[in-house]
Amino acid sequence: MRRKRPHVASLDEVKITRNDDEVIIEYVDEKVWTTHFRLGPEVQSMTAHEILDQWNECVRAQEQAAAHRGRGFSRQAPDRVLREGLPMDAPGRPAPLCDR
Repeated sequence: MRRKRPHVASLDEVKITRNDDEVIIEYVDEKVWTTHFRLGPEVQSMTAHEILDQWNECVRAQEQAAAHRGRGFSRQAPDRVLREGLPMDAPGRPAPLCDR
């Protein structure tokens, strides 16, 4: 069975367990990966809602980054980019292919 990536969830879709400075986020749907999310020692004083808000923010950022990568951005190693004189769009990151 192929597992699904974690997604933005509501409190009724996950079980949250605190463990030292991290939380274990276990989705009710067994097909979704269980995640260990490190938040630091303050996790002990956070509510489940606060933890889930932080988790969902992280998931949204990952989804946005994945969508951004799928828009024609080069995935070449920075040293190759520098060696071949290809344009850079940020330090250490190649410019989008569609802009060349």
